[in-house]
Amino acid sequence: MSVPQRPIPPTVDLRDMLRQHLIARGREMMASAAARRRTALESGEIAAYRDAIRAAVRGFYGALPVGASAPLPLARAVSRFDKDGYRLENVLFESFPGWEVNATVYVPTAYAPPFPAVIIPVGHSGKQFASYQLPAQLFARCGYLAVLFDPPGQAGEKQPGNDHFVDGVRCYLVGETSSRYFVGDALRCIDYLETRADVDLSRGVAMTGVSGGGTTTTLATLLDPRITVAGPSCCLSPLTALDITQCYAGCP
Repeated sequence: MSVPQRPIPPTVDLRDMLRQHLIARGREMMASAAARRRTALESGEIAAYRDAIRAAVRGFYGALPVGASAPLPLARAVSRFDKDGYRLENVLFESFPGWEVNATVYVPTAYAPPFPAVIIPVGHSGKQFASYQLPAQLFARCGYLAVLFDPPGQAGEKQPGNDHFVDGVRCYLVGETSSRYFVGDALRCIDYLETRADVDLSRGVAMTGVSGGGTTTTLATLLDPRITVAGPSCCLSPLTALDITQCYAGCP
């Protein structure tokens, strides 16, 4: 019997083999994590499970220059505007050395300080949009000092080179993640609040964000006990068909 001297026709698209392998591994890991979480809930060992998750996240990021391990940031005022029921203060302060946080502080004017504080991380967008500014305005009009800040790579006040899409690739090449800077900026906002005499931190701070800001809120809350109220929105979806297969977030 003669064997044809030609390549055997593949039964799969060879160009997609690596992607499908990674998808399969991702689904297996998510299923395993879900099983561990379910077991912890049913056995009453959720506290140990929670501590293990927090330890894993801390180990993933390593030491961040925030909190007691870092000096309080020096803020530089950029501009100030008086509005109806609140005041806007645009400020810059360093998160990592040479890496500035571009923040807008919404200060209540119809209430007496010191104010409880809410930090609002922005996702893969900019704080100039109404969908981010309206919640901060509402918090300020209700007596909360709100800090709204851009993620890496957004807005004109930031130093050149802070682009979170470019930095995502550069971080990956050296074994890090750009998420480190999203979370570090959020925690550094708490440090900044400690420099303000008009803020009451006796009961901690709140943090809330949408999309990437919700993911930042979740991870920051795992790392810092100063965050006592967390409200992540529209993020961390368990829909593997969307998040893993299509490599996109569950926001829509």
